[in-house]
Amino acid sequence: MYLGIDIGTTSICAVVISKNGTLLHSVTEQNTFGYANGATRMQNADGIAKKCREICDTLNAQYPIQSIGVSGQMHGILYVDADGNALSPLYSWQDERGNLPAGDGSYAEQLRALTGYPISTGYGCCSLYYDMKNRAIPENTAAFCTIGDYVAMQLCGRKTPLLNDTCAASLGLFDLKARRWDDAAIRAAALPRHLFPETTGEVAMLGKTPVGATVYTCIGDNQASVYGSVRDENAFLLNIGTGSQISVVSRQYVAPTVGEVRPYLNGAYLIAGCPLCGGYSYRLLKDFFADVNSEITYDTMNAWALLALEAQEKGNCTVPDVRPTFRGTREDPASRASITGLSETNLRAPALTLGVLKGISGELKEFYTAFCALLGRRTQAVGAGNAVRMNPAMRRVLREDFGCEVFIPAHTEEASFGAARAAAETYTGENFSCWIQYQA
Repeated sequence: MYLGIDIGTTSICAVVISKNGTLLHSVTEQNTFGYANGATRMQNADGIAKKCREICDTLNAQYPIQSIGVSGQMHGILYVDADGNALSPLYSWQDERGNLPAGDGSYAEQLRALTGYPISTGYGCCSLYYDMKNRAIPENTAAFCTIGDYVAMQLCGRKTPLLNDTCAASLGLFDLKARRWDDAAIRAAALPRHLFPETTGEVAMLGKTPVGATVYTCIGDNQASVYGSVRDENAFLLNIGTGSQISVVSRQYVAPTVGEVRPYLNGAYLIAGCPLCGGYSYRLLKDFFADVNSEITYDTMNAWALLALEAQEKGNCTVPDVRPTFRGTREDPASRASITGLSETNLRAPALTLGVLKGISGELKEFYTAFCALLGRRTQAVGAGNAVRMNPAMRRVLREDFGCEVFIPAHTEEASFGAARAAAETYTGENFSCWIQYQA
């Protein structure tokens, strides 16, 4: 039996899979460990690790777990001491300290100017830069790592972090072609090089749990979601949850004009576009409606959007143009959302709801158009994340915008499934792409 754990921003998910790909058990716990202080966005790293240990202990008592794969939210970091204990909270990918003023710009802008890397606030190296400048790196810090790496260490008692490339690259200042830290950029920013953890391109063994299950290096949640849902590398993934991503696999390094290149598994790369809001935009709209009527639910909104789609097909409805950049973009954090094209006939809840869904899809399509210019058009899409799986209107919008069928994995929790698959393949030396099946 093989266990996969995904540590998301709002939930912690785990799956147990048999060797023939049967999903034996799935559990989801809320990640309630987040808190904020001004511009700082944090999560309790030890609280998350304790919850993950409890999940593992419960599942180990029910199944003979042989391997454990971990995936986790990327970009954020925490500091650990020489014994592998957390000295800080997790400064998450939502952390805003990098946008605070520093000199003539912000900390993120300073770091970009010094290194030439397109680093945004919330990236681990930006958080490290802010902490260095403000003398806030904890005393006795030996290294930093992501939350997934910290959990993996805690599960097997390892003292030093070992980061898979998929996690390391998400922190910034990582040479994607050489697949290692960029020492010249680190020196240019005067960052403490000794705190940068060891990295590996492999899904590497970290150690064993007290009951003998082998724990492997954490892989980024974006890459894990692709590995757990895309059976054919000629397909592309549309993942819409709290955020959203479009991911296309490439066997060679390419540099898109928009989006970013990320390491993938087995020596490949992901070309990814990652709007900051995604499904969070839909939640904001729900909160807006709830100010008027607290009984309005996502099901209500989904039904409204379907009505608007039907009316649009009959020529009875125009839809406002919504750009859902409520949190800005990675390139322009100060930009904000907009709604245009309003008229006396479409200032209605159904049309506005559909407009937000089209805006979410439209952000992803902008990336896809640029990616196709480099890699060629893909003929199959895979849809993942609750905002796709649970919203038929979102699926229809995606089909129309991308011009192809959107396949939904038969299993849920794609990231934990992908983490389990990656670890199981390393443990057994076999290929388990056959595990991935789609809904009829």
